[in-house]
This record gives sequence, C-alpha cells and structure tokens, in this order.
Amino acid sequence: MGIIFGYQKAVGFEHQDEFRDNFIQRVSSFHAGEISTHEISGGIIGYFSGTRRKNSNFYKDNSAILLYEGRIDNSMDVLANSGKNLIKLIEASPESLRGDFSLVYIPKRDNKIRLFRDQLGVIPLYYSYQQKRLFFSNSLELFRLFPELSLDLDQEWVADSLAMISTEVSRTPYCHIHKVKPGSYVKIGDEGIIERRYWDFIEESYQENNFMEVFLEKLRLSVDRRIKDYNTTGNELSGGLDSSAVTVLTNERSNASGKSSFTFSHRLDENALGIVFPYGDERDFADSLISRLSNNSHVNITSGGSGILQSIKDNILIQGGPTQAGFHILSDRLYKIASQHGIEVLLSGFGGDEGITGNCSGLKEELIAQRKWNAYKDYYLGNSYKDYIKFYITRFLPLSREILATKKIYNHKYKEKFSVLATDNSFIQSMQLDKKYRSQKTIQKPASLNEGIRKNLMRSSLSKRLEYSYHAAAHFGIEYSYPLLDIDLIHYYMSLPWNYRTNPNSDRYLMREVMKGLLPDKIRTRNDKTGSTIPYTLLRISNDHSALKDLILRSKEKNKFHFLDYSRMLDWQIEIENYKGPTCSPVNPVAFINSIQILLLQEMEREGEYRTGIWV
Repeated sequence: MGIIFGYQKAVGFEHQDEFRDNFIQRVSSFHAGEISTHEISGGIIGYFSGTRRKNSNFYKDNSAILLYEGRIDNSMDVLANSGKNLIKLIEASPESLRGDFSLVYIPKRDNKIRLFRDQLGVIPLYYSYQQKRLFFSNSLELFRLFPELSLDLDQEWVADSLAMISTEVSRTPYCHIHKVKPGSYVKIGDEGIIERRYWDFIEESYQENNFMEVFLEKLRLSVDRRIKDYNTTGNELSGGLDSSAVTVLTNERSNASGKSSFTFSHRLDENALGIVFPYGDERDFADSLISRLSNNSHVNITSGGSGILQSIKDNILIQGGPTQAGFHILSDRLYKIASQHGIEVLLSGFGGDEGITGNCSGLKEELIAQRKWNAYKDYYLGNSYKDYIKFYITRFLPLSREILATKKIYNHKYKEKFSVLATDNSFIQSMQLDKKYRSQKTIQKPASLNEGIRKNLMRSSLSKRLEYSYHAAAHFGIEYSYPLLDIDLIHYYMSLPWNYRTNPNSDRYLMREVMKGLLPDKIRTRNDKTGSTIPYTLLRISNDHSALKDLILRSKEKNKFHFLDYSRMLDWQIEIENYKGPTCSPVNPVAFINSIQILLLQEMEREGEYRTGIWV
C-alpha cells in the first residue's frame, strides 16, 4: 500500500541542508509511486502513494501535522474523514483511535515527532535513533538506502528464529532498528527515545437482553469498516467457523452496496490427494457455504507445482530482511492470484481463536475465583473420579486455589518440537537456546477469561504474523484485514458475562448462536476443525527437493560459521517429505523454512547479493 518515512534531528543538533537534500534524493529512488515530502522542524516527513488507495492521509493545520498509512475507522463513525478532527482526537484521546495504521503526529507546541502504531500491530512502524536523528518508516527496506546507518544483524534474533522463539515485539532483525509496540507511541525526548502506551483493553459490564443481536451488528460493522473504501473484496475461506462467518457477512454487505466479492480457498493439488499429508483439505465444508453465496466468484489456490525456495528468497526482499514464522511466505500464491483478480482488500477470519471465538482459556480459574461451583461442575466434571477429587480439593482447601493461581506449566510437547530442530549444538549452548525456549514455553494460566484474551492478543507472535502478512499482501497491492480483531468488537465481547460467551455443551458458543440461519449447520456446529489452513505446505517443500538439498550441501561446503547441523537438515528434509500424520514425530515445517531462510541469507551475504551482516 502506501509508504511513510522521515527523520527529525535531536534538540540542539544542527540541521544540515545537505543531509536533507541527500535524504530526499535517496528516498525518491526507492519506490515507483508518487512521492510527496514536507519539511518539519529539524527534518522531513513524506509518503509514497499506494497502488490502490490514492488519498495521501496527510493533514496540516495551525496546531499539528498528521501523516498516516492504513485505515482509521473513526472517520466512518464520527469524524467524516476530517484531518482537523483527527488531529483533535489524537490530542484529546488517542486511546479512542480505531483501525489499522502507522501514524506520525507532530504538535506545533513542541514540534516533536510522535510515532503511533495501531492497537494490535497490523501495520508496523520502524524507527532508528542514530546520528542524533530519529529515522522512521513503515518499510524496513527503506532503511537500507542509507549505508551510513548501522544495519548490523541481531544474532540473538537469528538464534530465536532458528529455535522458534518469538522475540520481543519491539525488536527487528537489526540491532539498531526497532518497532513501535502495538498500542504505543515513541518520541524524541531530551535524553533520547521515550516510549509510552496510549491504549489498553477496557472492561465495561453489559447485561443486555439482546446481546446476540448487538454482537452480530458489531460483526457487520467490523466488516463494513474494512470494505467501505474498495470496490472488489476477497475472503480467505478455509471452511472453519471463523473464516466462514467473515465470508458470509462480507458477501451480505458487498451485495447490499453493489460490490463484487470473491472467495479464495487453499486446496491440496489433485495429484497429491491421498498421497501427501494432510491427504485432503476442507473443500467439502467450504463448498457447502460457497453454494449459498450470491454474486460471488470462488477461486481455488493450489501449489501450482511451485516449490518454496524462491518464495523464501522473495520474502527477504519484500520484508527488508529475514522474518520469523512462515504463514506469510506460504500464502504468497494466495496474494498473487488474488491480485490477478483485482482484489483490493482481502479479509481473513484469523484472530478469532485468540479473542472472540477462543477456547475459553481462564474460564476454570474465573469460576474458581468467583466460587461458581455449580457452573464449574457443569463445565469440567466428567466421569473420572480424579476430576471429582480435584474439584473437592479445590473447593474446600483455599490454599490449593492460591497454588493454582500461581502455578506455571511447561507443556512437554514443546520439548519434542525442540528436538526436531537442526540448530548446531555449539550454537544452542552459546546462545542458551534450550533454556530460553523452555522459559518461553512455561506459562501461567490466566486468572480469567478476559486475561486469557489479553495474553493471546498481546503475544509478540500475533503482531509478527499481522505485520509480515501486511507487507506480503501489500507487495501485490492488497490490504489484508481481520474483522474478528476489531477493537470495538473485542471490547464488547469482553464486557459480556462469562455465561453469555460460553456454554458447557458448546465451545465458541456466541459465534455459533449468532450464525444460525447464516451458515450451514455443517459448518456452524462442527467441532472437528483439524484441517491444515494451507494443505500444500509439505508438497511445496517436496517440489523443491533437489534445490533445497543443493543449498544445504553448498552451505556445508562454503560457510565458515555454522548456525545449523547440515546432516540433521538433510534428515529433516526427508522426514518432512515422508511425514504421515500426527502418529509420527512432529516435523515442524515452518521451523524448517526458518532454517532454510538463514542458509539463504548466508549465501546472499557471501555472494554480495544482499547485505545483512550475518555471520558467514
């Protein structure tokens, strides 16, 4: 979409015209879009217009300057898309901002840049404080235009990537470039960078009798906010409850406004059905919904015979460096094909599991704390005598409740996943990856339903997936959006009593209820969602068998520094290609992709193709 950028010098540091002119010249060569720049006190801000959204999102009046990339939903509700009113809102109550955005705000009272990022981190905003200047952009690649800036690769970040450890949300692959945290802003202070939160979850209490109608209306509003500026919308439809709910509401709203809509479903190639894990896909469920949609075109996405190696390399170039996790890499065919169909905004059901349709993490603890013993029995007592023993101990021994509230748990399935990795043993020991991995996977259960939602939505892995997917889709001119992560929708859901949200006989209770008559019961009531979101992942790895093997062997021969055990990498590749299902040891293909990414980075560094400073 659009790219924003700029810099501002620290107070007392001389502003140099030569530096400003050089900055503008370099940035001008970066992007094919139309560029616009504006002088500010001690610096420059500017933007490249996006390929789809043509408005500049730049405003200036006597009180402040405002520049943002993304979508601010308040303009739909009360601000009538007025820059003046947006400035007033940011000044008075920035916590009221809604949407997906990275935003630069400069009040005239002190002329200091404030960098804001949306609440959940859909759109990234990077910054670096070097040479007594604060540089910023929502594109990491833009920083590479300036060789005088330090772009040293963070080797601890590399280690975390190889071990599937999610790094802190403010870190990037580069030591001296950081990200604004979701729901926060940064500015230059007298002694450097100051960071503050401007938003947090709010809890109000609603006891409305018509809460299901209100919830459904907020779902519709969330979809409306995301499609209102576009003529051609798309939905990523898997066949599960969340993606189906978003799809049916998008189709409903698009038809009401006379807009075109598409659905896209990942499907296993026909020649791999019954042969390559997962052997099938969700087509039966997806098709049961597609047959009920009107004025909708459906497109199937398969591997198309493609491998994964070139996609990993392309991703490094698109993102401005390596990434952690791999959903965005594996979805590249979706973005490409959606773009070919003219899709401007692509809606996903992702985020439901983490919030409004989650697994009720924290409910047991909330019921115990509130001494809702009858409800506890309804939800958690089965036929096992052990369940009853635990129940009576918890109910009649208060000390046991205190122990439960503070107990931390390590799920030993993670130990098996760690053993799959091919990270070099000496590197594991030097970086203490085994201890760090265990520490991150040792968790304390949330004390309530709402605390569980907070923890889920504030995980660094969630914002990483959102921001990586943002860049990957934006490369093809598509806005990737998530109606189930709408802040107002989440706040309303969190305001409802626990018994409005869940039921002992049905998980995802509220969503299942409001979708009556809108979704086929085959989807609405299913509780067996086990299909792979992208079922051709292993197939794409297999399609690149020779190329991947050659890269591993070249790396073994030419690398002087070894992040990985090459023999283990070759064995791991075969295990993935021969994987038969959950009865086998886990193979963790995304971790394998992360490892291949590091080998590619080392090769690109050796060949002078892409400099990151990675050890080679």
